[in-house]
Amino acid sequence: FVGCMDQASLADYLQDDSWTDPLEVNRYTIALPSWLPSSDHAVLRWEWIAVQALANIELYVTCADVRVVGTDEPVEAFLDKVSPKVQVVTNAEHLPKTGYRNAYNKQKGAQWLIGPAVATYSGSSPGTSPRPHPPPSPPPSPLPPPSPPRPPRGSYLTPSLAAWADASPYSLSLDRVETVLDVLTTLETYVDGSLTARVVHSSGGAAGGVVSEGQGYGLLLVGSLVAAMPRSSADRAELLSAGYELFRGWRLMCERTVADSCQASHFCGEDESHECLPSWKFDDAVTAEAGTGSAPDGDEDAILGMLLLVLGTQGDDPRPSWWDEVARWTYQSCRAFLHHLSDDHPSLKASNGQPLRALKLGSCWGGWDCSNPSYHAPAHYRAFRDYMAAFAPDFGSSASEGSELAPTWDALIETSQLILDEAQCDATGLIPNWWVPSEGTSSIGQPGTPGCSGSGTPGAEFGSEAARTAWRVGLAALWYDDAAAIAWSQKMALHVEVTLETDGSLDTGCQVDSIHPGWQSNGFMVGPIATSLVIGHVASGLADPEQQTALNNLAATIQTMSVTDYYSGCWVAIATTTLSGDLSSLAPLVRSMGGSSPPLGEDASPPPPPPPSPPPQALSSPPPPPPPSPSPPSGTPSLPSLPPSPSPPAGSEPPSPAPPPPLVPQPDEYQDLFTCITGCFVESGFLEESGNANVDSVIAALAAAGVDLQGLTAGEEDSTDTEPTISRAAAIVLAAAGGFAVGILSALLALFLARKLCPPAEAAARKTTSFDKTGTRVAGHV
Repeated sequence: FVGCMDQASLADYLQDDSWTDPLEVNRYTIALPSWLPSSDHAVLRWEWIAVQALANIELYVTCADVRVVGTDEPVEAFLDKVSPKVQVVTNAEHLPKTGYRNAYNKQKGAQWLIGPAVATYSGSSPGTSPRPHPPPSPPPSPLPPPSPPRPPRGSYLTPSLAAWADASPYSLSLDRVETVLDVLTTLETYVDGSLTARVVHSSGGAAGGVVSEGQGYGLLLVGSLVAAMPRSSADRAELLSAGYELFRGWRLMCERTVADSCQASHFCGEDESHECLPSWKFDDAVTAEAGTGSAPDGDEDAILGMLLLVLGTQGDDPRPSWWDEVARWTYQSCRAFLHHLSDDHPSLKASNGQPLRALKLGSCWGGWDCSNPSYHAPAHYRAFRDYMAAFAPDFGSSASEGSELAPTWDALIETSQLILDEAQCDATGLIPNWWVPSEGTSSIGQPGTPGCSGSGTPGAEFGSEAARTAWRVGLAALWYDDAAAIAWSQKMALHVEVTLETDGSLDTGCQVDSIHPGWQSNGFMVGPIATSLVIGHVASGLADPEQQTALNNLAATIQTMSVTDYYSGCWVAIATTTLSGDLSSLAPLVRSMGGSSPPLGEDASPPPPPPPSPPPQALSSPPPPPPPSPSPPSGTPSLPSLPPSPSPPAGSEPPSPAPPPPLVPQPDEYQDLFTCITGCFVESGFLEESGNANVDSVIAALAAAGVDLQGLTAGEEDSTDTEPTISRAAAIVLAAAGGFAVGILSALLALFLARKLCPPAEAAARKTTSFDKTGTRVAGHV
């Protein structure tokens, strides 16, 4: 039970003859649906079952007064869109009669208990009610004027192990990045004859040679570290050289893309004569293509790395000689990515009125017929959107081009989150390698299933491809405090946390039918998965020692891993920059493009890490193969019926909402709550007065705290007879959590919104609710 402890631990909580509340013991965190409407006064009601009795089970119910911070949809309108709604009347009629675990009849295995159907919501928007997209803001200058600083960031975890907590700033990330450069890269001859093109060599799976994915990882790692480290750092000059060399390697791949890349416009370079999105595979010297068509996972990471190189050196005096070249190529690449690597839905619209826009699997294939969830990167697309708005006056076809394209970026961001939400298993937070969107086409596989695959990875596996989704989604939480990304990450974090407390085996379920073997021993699995624990439910302000322990366990594992190959090695390095806090420290810098955070001045540097188009027509020939990687490109994402909140247009990133003040009920509110609790118990017939040794002491404690339990039935003709029953019932609720050491908390079965059930205006009516001597409600509303 929550709040219970072992007898041997009593001394830890008894000090100077006074008790301290063991709230940190046996904590359970439950993610509520994102579509709940806000309410300042609501009642959370859950039922739980104890199975320690040999002959039968014991049923209990608990209520708590809560504040819901959710959507702005009116409660009355919301209730019309939810089904089923469970009506609690008398006894336990809403509960199943059979299907409970018999703990004393040799029943082993999973501890599942059954309950009413899970509610579904038929509204049009999770998070906020639909509203028209605001007009785009005028494009900001590359360096917007300073604005008030954001509140300090401290809601994300870092490992508390000494090897992590005591390391000097940036040292862990620098060590990993330097190893990647030393072990995995070489300098190759650029087209001008100079030895200035640095490329990342790949191996394993469908890889080999130089692949865009590996080159993208290299640019991302170096660009993020350049942007994070102080300008005074002795290692920065070497990183700047490596960063430009990696860019030259990427540009060389683009310039030597000569096969049909399905890109007939939106080119790169000062004369705009080269593809911005290279073929996905070349030989080791980048002299010839070995695989054609671009791959969005490599493209988006490479563009983000270039973007960070530009932002991290924009304030240098003087700027690097290559700054204009890289800044222009980055802008043109963002534009090409939006045009060539995303597809409009033929009929469905995003919340801003733009067509929903699905990420493709490459410049030549994919979109609404097949998708890879791990390619979707909402944080990247926000950064690309804001970069285009900021730098359009310098590099755009017009000064307003970036702002004009912002709504299209927003539609892509919204669609990506829809696909990610639909493909994720709510119970485990896991996601399959591939997905066919439910609103997509059935030319390849069944919509709403992992019915397509590529790159040699099973579609329904949570594997080498799917795992990195955790990092791509998590980055939106770390940089933008995005509520949808936080909620998505929480689900995975909770499952990983519980898994690490038991046998370490991740569960299948929903559309995931297998787990990649040895997930904790593969850097490409454990590295990105660990990101969910950096965010998890701690992002909502809850201290969770179990989550910290789980994060420490994975951090210790990652620390022992070496960098020997591009896929695992790069993910070990990316995980190190993420877990150390170096990557999250870039939030003010990337958000400055949208005007929500001050830019970094010439002498400033980021803070140190925190402490401990229509869907493609059917092809007459098979589509080009997806870019190789240890896991295939994902299937087309299916669309849930609930679109997320639209992303703000460039230049108008809203500040994160302040958390609600703590809920401190006054005595009247306690009476209000106890009346509801009492009604729940007495109506259901779950309570008897006998055998509750703690009741009198609880009643006494409540009276001492100023809670007028007798007032619950004042004014009723039968108050003398019913007072003890109702008062004792209210006390039993509070005593139950500490009175049964072997009970089992089952599940959250129902949430009653208080504007309908317990609004303050109805307090008088509830206080005069009467019950007959059998505990049956006679009048009133609970």
